[in-house]
Amino acid sequence: MLDGEEVSLEISDHDLLIHTGGSKTRLSLSTEDSFPPEFTLATNASLLSLSAQDLKEALGRVISAASTDYSRPVLNTICFDLKGSELRLVAADGFRLAVDLISVESVVEEEKTYLIPLKSAQKLLRSLPAEDEALSIQADEGRLLFRWGEQRFWASRLEGTFPDWRQITYMADGFTLPGDARPFSREGLEMAVKRAEIFARDGGTHLIHFTPCDTGMRVSGKSNEIGQSEEEVACNIHLPFNLNGLFLLQALAGMRREFPHLHLIGSNNPVVFAEDDFVCVIMPMAIQEASVPVKNAEEAVPV
Repeated sequence: MLDGEEVSLEISDHDLLIHTGGSKTRLSLSTEDSFPPEFTLATNASLLSLSAQDLKEALGRVISAASTDYSRPVLNTICFDLKGSELRLVAADGFRLAVDLISVESVVEEEKTYLIPLKSAQKLLRSLPAEDEALSIQADEGRLLFRWGEQRFWASRLEGTFPDWRQITYMADGFTLPGDARPFSREGLEMAVKRAEIFARDGGTHLIHFTPCDTGMRVSGKSNEIGQSEEEVACNIHLPFNLNGLFLLQALAGMRREFPHLHLIGSNNPVVFAEDDFVCVIMPMAIQEASVPVKNAEEAVPV
């Protein structure tokens, strides 16, 4: 169809005729009552209010950590964990876990957990408005309803038990991250890992090595066929460790602060990257454990 060309529409009982220039298209129509009716919620459906922008940002931060393996349906979800006036979004795939906090206006006395299938969460993320506005969430035993403006988004709930993310992420008190917080330059580490990952992706392992050095931390990636990259970043670590570079880049992409923190308690223990209320736990790739005592360290629970 050319710009400015007139289009005519003719509707009969069962057809729609679209006519423009020398082109005619006929579409079959269905009756109105054949369209599925809108879902309804139970009368006791819970309700909470929050910022649509906060939900969009938190969902964008954690969604890359969700499993894409359909044989593990509980991990192929985003967990909405609601407690008091705090809503946490959690995603995990068995090799990493990401969690972010959203403050909500209402207070829920009993802790509630809702699992949203990953595909639904991806569609929700694309549908949420670019500009901030008020958003409400209602939920019953089968579905969640997200409302903002004139928009309504329905998502079915998945039944199942999500891993105990608090036990995986925090120490016994439920809110303290393991190990000492070690600040690092987000931009500096991101660039170093990107360069090393060019070589590390060869063979599909994405293996990045992190070793102590005089300036803090040496970041390296190697390919027997292509070559290697090595760069030093200012972050005072005391033990070597290996990580999947792709997982780390996805975690860093969700961070905003110039100097987030790294928490390290052992070469073969989960490594925690955190800023404010956003936390990402990444399982290390195997390495010969270095025996160095760490003050006040507590064993983390594998994802």
